[in-house]
Amino acid sequence: MCQSYNSRVLSAAVAGAQAGELIHEYVLAMRKNLKVSDLAGTIHIYPTLAQINPRLAEQRLKAGLTPTAKRWLKCLFGLRGN
Repeated sequence: MCQSYNSRVLSAAVAGAQAGELIHEYVLAMRKNLKVSDLAGTIHIYPTLAQINPRLAEQRLKAGLTPTAKRWLKCLFGLRGN
């Protein structure tokens, strides 16, 4: 889970068997004052467990969209779903 204010990563918590493998990306984002969109745009060379980090960031960005922004995106790109 990541929380943000003004699209910056402020804190992160990861729980699970391989949490230690996933938290490093968030530590770097907090230390370098990166945006959630920076995490969402990260490309991992080989799809591994760490691929969950950009996907989580994408979900956070989607959750922050206003209903008006969602309607515009659906109109512009023909998107379906939530």
